[in-house]
Amino acid sequence: MAGTFALIAIPRLRSESEGKGYLESVTFIATGGGYTRQWSIPNTGTYTKDLLKIVPLGNAQSIIDSLRRDETVLFPGIV
Repeated sequence: MAGTFALIAIPRLRSESEGKGYLESVTFIATGGGYTRQWSIPNTGTYTKDLLKIVPLGNAQSIIDSLRRDETVLFPGIV
C-alpha cells in the first residue's frame, strides 16, 4: 500500500488589467514519504473535468472556485 501524501494546488492568476483575475495556470505539489513532485498545468478550460478523475464533482467545483479566488488548496481526503 502506498504511503500517505499531500497534494496542494497553487493558482497563478493573470495580473494585467485586461483579463485580471483569470486563472492562468495551476502548480501542483505532491509530497509524502520524503518525496516531492511539482508540476504546472496551463488553463485550457478543462480543470473541472480533469479534477473529476480524482475528486467528486462538488469537490472539483469547490477547488476551482478557491483557485479563482487566488487561494491555495489542499486536496480533501488525500492526507
